Amino acid sequence: MTKTGSGLECGNEWPLCHGKLIPAYTIGSMIEYTHRLFSGLAGLFSLASMFAFWRYARTRRDLLGYAFMTLVFVIVQGGMGALAVIKSQSAAVMALHMGFSLIAFSSAMMLALGTKRWHEAREYDHKLEAQKKPVSKAFRNLTCFTAI
Repeated sequence: MTKTGSGLECGNEWPLCHGKLIPAYTIGSMIEYTHRLFSGLAGLFSLASMFAFWRYARTRRDLLGYAFMTLVFVIVQGGMGALAVIKSQSAAVMALHMGFSLIAFSSAMMLALGTKRWHEAREYDHKLEAQKKPVSKAFRNLTCFTAI
């Protein structure tokens, strides 16, 4: 955003762009408005993830923690981004804004990987349950004999 100069293409207004909901059709304003749109969607998705894990996976404290961290840091970095538009910020504050967005991204990535692992483990447990067969008496005796 700062590299293309589109960061302040909508002026010092947030969430509108020059007082309009739909911005002017310039490249810079479209980049800025798209950034705002996807940041808002990230906030909504992180809220939905937090609700889903709170509702359906309360026992998985690690995943619930990642969902919570994602939500908090998406909100924090979104607020800092809005403040960066409204008021001029120092380079240190802008670096914090980027750092918080990286924490939000890392939390979301850990949430996705943990969810995938949890799902695979549950599928594996179901397959093992379906494959369970009683051990024959001869095999049990052979195992005991070998162990002795």
